[in-house]
Amino acid sequence: MSSLSTISVIIPSYGRTNALCDNISDLLVQKHAPTEIIVIHQCPKPELESTQKLRDWAKEGRIRLYEPSEANAQKARNFGILEARGEVLLFLDDDIRAPPQLVERHLLNYVEDPSLDGVVGQILRSGELPTGVFEPRYFWPHIGWQNFPLNYAKRSPVKNWPSTNSSIRRSVALEIGGFDEQYGRTWLDDTDFSCRLLARNAKLIFDPTATVTHLRVPSGGKRLKSRSDLWMDRMGWMTHFYFWMKNLGLWKARYPLLWNVRYLIFRKAVLVRPHWFLRNVWYLARGYRDAARILREGPKYLRVQLPSK
Repeated sequence: MSSLSTISVIIPSYGRTNALCDNISDLLVQKHAPTEIIVIHQCPKPELESTQKLRDWAKEGRIRLYEPSEANAQKARNFGILEARGEVLLFLDDDIRAPPQLVERHLLNYVEDPSLDGVVGQILRSGELPTGVFEPRYFWPHIGWQNFPLNYAKRSPVKNWPSTNSSIRRSVALEIGGFDEQYGRTWLDDTDFSCRLLARNAKLIFDPTATVTHLRVPSGGKRLKSRSDLWMDRMGWMTHFYFWMKNLGLWKARYPLLWNVRYLIFRKAVLVRPHWFLRNVWYLARGYRDAARILREGPKYLRVQLPSK
């Protein structure tokens, strides 16, 4: 390993303390030990035994633990960027399992190619196999790269940078301002970060050997509230419209916009429920209005440090 060997692992967590502890257990036995593990533990209903385990690890100096009163994944990641000491930042979801070579595989990419700005690791769901197939949405103009298959089997240049299992040079993360704290839910926040990397002409590589298993634990997290066969709520539409208008404009975003309208409003499962159709149209209209409002306020980059208890 060259002199580029300092890497900070950053894990924001919300309501998944048990899964988080399993994740950290994997990181504590890595073949190449990370410089530090920064955990921003946001837990509305603490799982006492697991939370105490985190605090014990922190007292032993094995992790750096922060327990903010506010739950916001983007603020948590920005806090991690500011606090980190490593040259490279490895962002992980709390509900992943990591093989012993994960940290080493991320770092080796930077050693082998010093011009790299970031590395995207492979993400497999439980029981999922790698693929060599791109779905049709990958070929949409302007934004199709958002649909790059994260279980892809081959090493490849990429534009999409998901924080479930991706690393970035700390200097680059600071240069583009970190994550936009206007995203209240964990949806399109990574894609927004990716757009700013793309505008910077950042060089990203997908490495299938830097793989994790994403458990997608249903409890905790702050994903959008939706049912793909019936509806997406006001917050969901606001998040989408804010991303589209901020990064693309609605004309360039017409393919994902029309796809969402088609599958969340004008589909049979909704049309046979007139009350759902009307509610979905209302969600869309209010979401658009809310997005226009926060767009006028502007993005919030690396502004707020989360207070720790």
